Amino acid sequence: MGITGELTTSIDTIRGVHPSDDMAGDHALEALGCVLRLRNVADHLAAMLVGILDRLGVAAAQGRTLREVLMTLGCSPSVAERLVRVGGALPALPTLAAHAADGAISGEHVDAIVKGINHIRARAPGPVDEEARFTQVTDLLGQFFSGATPAEIGN
Repeated sequence: MGITGELTTSIDTIRGVHPSDDMAGDHALEALGCVLRLRNVADHLAAMLVGILDRLGVAAAQGRTLREVLMTLGCSPSVAERLVRVGGALPALPTLAAHAADGAISGEHVDAIVKGINHIRARAPGPVDEEARFTQVTDLLGQFFSGATPAEIGN
């Protein structure tokens, strides 16, 4: 079974999950944590697929921007913009991509870190080498793991 078939089976399984009103609080909290990690993984996969679509030139072949293609698939303009930004950046940020793939970090936090890295690169007097970028990503991830919000990371 290819990735599409596997995803369809997974979506069907998830659709069959129905939270019960008589769940204990700790079970509901655990279930919500699991669902949020699932959302984080889904955001990561979406960004990676958007990056692939961009590298393949799919949108340009249709005479549209990638953002427009994503909006036709149901993304809001802000989510489409975020996916384009993150999808383009993750291949150069493997540490961030690994945390995102694990579901440990939300798409909003990933985007804040990508924006931070882009900001540093834009303000740097010359090219930013791999070691410096790794240090920058590590510092921004440290902010996330310390409880910083995306807005705080952006600042």
